[in-house]
Amino acid sequence: MPRSPFLFALVATAALLVQGCGKEIGDTCSTNVDCAQDGTRDCDLSQPGGYCTILGCDEQSCPSEAVCIRVFPAVSPGPSCVQNSQLQDSLCTSDQLCLPEGLCVPRIDERRYCERTCGSNSDCRSGYACREAGIEGVLSTTSTYGTIALLANATPSTIVKVCAPAP
Repeated sequence: MPRSPFLFALVATAALLVQGCGKEIGDTCSTNVDCAQDGTRDCDLSQPGGYCTILGCDEQSCPSEAVCIRVFPAVSPGPSCVQNSQLQDSLCTSDQLCLPEGLCVPRIDERRYCERTCGSNSDCRSGYACREAGIEGVLSTTSTYGTIALLANATPSTIVKVCAPAP
């Protein structure tokens, strides 16, 4: 049976397209190559099942399915920075930031990651929940788990939700 050059070209092109496709932010992974073969995304293995992300992001470096989140790891928080039901950065030392939970945390502990945005738990993969991220300067009535969404034009009414490991 003769082989068709057209069929070979079609199969080869399809294989290259599949190979070149990277995963989206929040997808499972076990190595950085699983997320993007060109090295533009990282696999965060500290998250259950791995989590494709972009480390060190800013307001504009995350793809459309994601937002940059400032994360402050679980550390011993400083004093309360709430006064008259308002967040007050002035109640923290100059090397601290006032989290939406109303606690001062060291600025040096900040890490930035792109996290997948969501509207509900069904938008997240198994083992992950759609959780609200904090907005800088806005007191939160629920836990934001030490996170602040890094947005260019956030207002007190801005709500950002991301897929994060279920508590």
